Amino acid sequence: MSLIEQEQKLKIVLQQLDIVIAAINLKPGILTTDFLEYAAVIPGAWELARPAFNSESFSSIDFANGLSIKADQNRLLLT
Repeated sequence: MSLIEQEQKLKIVLQQLDIVIAAINLKPGILTTDFLEYAAVIPGAWELARPAFNSESFSSIDFANGLSIKADQNRLLLT
């Protein structure tokens, strides 16, 4: 089997995707499940994996489906 044929048979399996958005002066305190539902970012039926944490300087929301959204004053992280 040639190298080209071997490459064509390779399959890439995505195991995790992380997206980081860097910005200045984010307001992580507004990142709540209510805000995400109202803005139609998430469906209302999504369940939390654990209680969300929210403060003026940091927010963390982990969903049962594996999506995690975290924010501080300089970045938004989606995993």
